[in-house]
Amino acid sequence: MALFLSGGGDPPLSIALDEAFAEAVSDRLVIYLPTALAGTQLFDGAGAWFSDTYAPLGLANVEVWQNLDGRSLLGRGHLGGVYLGGGNTYLLLRELRRTGLDLELRELIDRGVHVYGGSAGAIVLGSDITTSDLGGDERVDGLMDFAGLDVLSGWSVSCHYTRDHDSFLAGWVSDASHSRVLLLGEDTGAVFDGDRLAVLGPTAAVVRRQRAMDWLVAGTQSWPLPSS
Repeated sequence: MALFLSGGGDPPLSIALDEAFAEAVSDRLVIYLPTALAGTQLFDGAGAWFSDTYAPLGLANVEVWQNLDGRSLLGRGHLGGVYLGGGNTYLLLRELRRTGLDLELRELIDRGVHVYGGSAGAIVLGSDITTSDLGGDERVDGLMDFAGLDVLSGWSVSCHYTRDHDSFLAGWVSDASHSRVLLLGEDTGAVFDGDRLAVLGPTAAVVRRQRAMDWLVAGTQSWPLPSS
């Protein structure tokens, strides 16, 4: 299993992570959920965007699920990966919960299926999704619990990171209920294998806790993502 976390930049900013995901899933089926874009002009064209972006990397065996009702990720033979696209993180979490796909995603991750999270898709894999307030994501009716899927050893994720966000994040991590966050710039990607984190792209990822910030640079080294 690997979780591919994108800081939210479109290609070519995300190319290193995109290529790694394509290599990992190979010719197996990828299911793309553009759910976070629902209600925007980009939603209808999401399938075409995915094909234009990822077919050149070898991802041709793709299903686009624009309607999640009645869908199940389980029991799909030859499933290599699930791609959670960007948009409104609150909307994405609500729809995953409403359809039970949040539980199915956790099960698939335990089974070793790869999951790619782009911006909102990366944030929803973390512990708490309120980091998405930095990007102006609007909260949605029917969602009162902002806990994410929590498959990153208790860490949350913030995307589109710049140093301008530091003041907000300093206050955010001061709350003991969400005190650890992985910060990804738009040209930063990270791959988490359940224990260690590898950084891809030209800009460092940042791990921030209440009293410390550490910069993780790209390269061959990977780092343990501690649970405390």
